[in-house]
Amino acid sequence: MTKTLFQIQTAQEIFYHDLHNWQRDPVIRGNLLLFPSRPLSIRQIRLRFVGRVHIKYTYQRFEKVLVEKMWNFLPEDGPTYTFAPQAHSIGFHFEFPGELPESLQAAHGRIEYALHATAITSLFKVNLHTKKIIPVRRILGPILGADYSTRCQGSRQGLVEYAVSIPTLEYSHGDHIQVDFKIHLPQMKVKPKFVACGLREHTVYRIPMDQCNTQKYFKESWVMATVESYRSDEAEVSLHMRVPQSPEEIHCSYRSEYVEISHFVYGQIQFPGVNVQVGFPVLITNKMVATPALPPAYSDSHLQQPPSYPSIPLIAHTTKPTRRMSIHNPIAILSH
Repeated sequence: MTKTLFQIQTAQEIFYHDLHNWQRDPVIRGNLLLFPSRPLSIRQIRLRFVGRVHIKYTYQRFEKVLVEKMWNFLPEDGPTYTFAPQAHSIGFHFEFPGELPESLQAAHGRIEYALHATAITSLFKVNLHTKKIIPVRRILGPILGADYSTRCQGSRQGLVEYAVSIPTLEYSHGDHIQVDFKIHLPQMKVKPKFVACGLREHTVYRIPMDQCNTQKYFKESWVMATVESYRSDEAEVSLHMRVPQSPEEIHCSYRSEYVEISHFVYGQIQFPGVNVQVGFPVLITNKMVATPALPPAYSDSHLQQPPSYPSIPLIAHTTKPTRRMSIHNPIAILSH
């Protein structure tokens, strides 16, 4: 026997929000599809959009509803409608508030947005339910370029004059990172043991305890590292790394009131007893992907056209100043 189809379809599988376009928020468009296997009596059809944050770290647990909105697509206290075994569709659209954080799936926390639909059937019948996750990503753009450089140079204790550089401050999953070293040794008797580079991820979880206090939890991890012995009299050395393809191995750079994920590329020149180290804050960003077009909507005389909602009310949101995290001597541990 054919099963009744009750499904949420959206115009995109991933919704992108451009932080540099302040004129408009991303619009979420879609259809609620109903295809009964036999005539079906329905009293109400509801669509609910909910955003939640969940953080669990050791024994601490935090949950909060960031946004919630509901629509009814049949008249309140109206009659029961019988839907024939054919395709029925309700179109909907609304603006995603730009103040809300983007979606996140991390080791100890997640921020998730979802559409929930319910069709309330006649008495003694099972109600229909369906759910669709709505991933929201932000397009960050080259926001680091004005404040940070891709090149660092200096000298150390008369042992070395150096310049370390990377080609860009923004990378995506699967990209190659090249770290270039230029080395001049005023004292030829003392030479480096090796040169190294590494990519590190730093995560901060913030759990509000009350209105005045927030508990912070830190997690740091090496994503990858490359070490190469120094060859005699080398003036230039280039090391290479590749950003993992899997989001489970490295997350995208992220910043919100509850979670902050930062990334740093480090370069190191190690002498006997002395380490010369430089670090570059970098962005790991999502690549935009093409999404299929929304299937056409079907007209239905039973259903009311939903009104246009310009925005979804924000239940609670506060903005806190962000700060840059620093890590001291991160690559030194690799030499042990």
